[in-house]
Amino acid sequence: EAWFLKVAGSAAQRSGVPDYIICIKGKFVAIETKREDGSGRASGQQKIECRRIQQAGGIAIISDDFKEIKKLLLGVYKSEDMW
Repeated sequence: EAWFLKVAGSAAQRSGVPDYIICIKGKFVAIETKREDGSGRASGQQKIECRRIQQAGGIAIISDDFKEIKKLLLGVYKSEDMW
């Protein structure tokens, strides 16, 4: 009931695309991961792309917290409101 793609950035790719593109029970989820030690910061373009995904009705987060990511994914999976 889920599909995902780990995005490997390249010069040919649009800037700011989140690290993981996921479809869970028909819901679009995008996750930009950062290092847990706080050394990684989201770029302005990454923030813009996440905002665009949210405006289009998808779920997008930038996180360095694995527990937060897991909670989000489980919440989407268990959600019953399908469109």
